[in-house]
Amino acid sequence: MNRRRGNMRRGALALFVFFAALFLILTGRFLYLQIRGEANGEPLAAKAAQQHAKTEVIQAKRGSILDQKGEVLAEDTATYTLAAVVSDKLSKTEKKFTFRNK
Repeated sequence: MNRRRGNMRRGALALFVFFAALFLILTGRFLYLQIRGEANGEPLAAKAAQQHAKTEVIQAKRGSILDQKGEVLAEDTATYTLAAVVSDKLSKTEKKFTFRNK
């Protein structure tokens, strides 16, 4: 019985030492990365920015709104805005043409 208890203690001690060493190695690597700010010679901030920041334009594809019979209720159409300045006071450009009376 005494011999069995001693083997269990040795096994428990071996497991404790193994997990303590693993914990210390991982904690040391974490602190090293935090302090140095680079891994494998590459700055971590630049790598993070490269992974997370990208610009992409997504075109909205819209469809018609149909009723239960399949008839179109509403659909997208192209629209244009036209503005005309008819007053000289509102115009921001200079007059380019002048008229003379002969």
